[in-house]
Amino acid sequence: MRHGTLLTGRAILLTSRPVGEVGPEHFALVRVRVAAPRPGQLLVRNTWMSLEPYLRHDPGLASPHPGEVIPGEAVGEVIDSLAAAVPVHAPVAHFAGWREYAVVNAADTSVIDTTLSPAETYLGSQDQIIQGLDRAPTALIAALRGRLAGTVLVRLS
Repeated sequence: MRHGTLLTGRAILLTSRPVGEVGPEHFALVRVRVAAPRPGQLLVRNTWMSLEPYLRHDPGLASPHPGEVIPGEAVGEVIDSLAAAVPVHAPVAHFAGWREYAVVNAADTSVIDTTLSPAETYLGSQDQIIQGLDRAPTALIAALRGRLAGTVLVRLS
């Protein structure tokens, strides 16, 4: 799909490790360059991400390190594939974090069947839905402070 072209996308980074209460100063929505997939890899355009309850139990955010993308489960559509087993347009689930585009190893993804159920249902319950990647840090802060219950899904826009 995009062999030889430059692609950038939005991602949520940890900017500094929280000491005490987590706040918006610990995150940044940035535009990052997206690498081209290598053999055995896929380029996925994420459509949904999950803010998992386990993040509440990691107030120090042991992973990631400052400057890295916040980890998390996501689903999206393959827009470039260098893996014979996963074609372009396949819907997949992966754990490559909070980003608009992800380059992932095909072996680290699961092809999902969206004829059985919408893609977002593969991320778990839909207790709350947040619209837009730019709102993910605010939702994470609320979850870490105990203001959100259950799984929160982020619909990328």
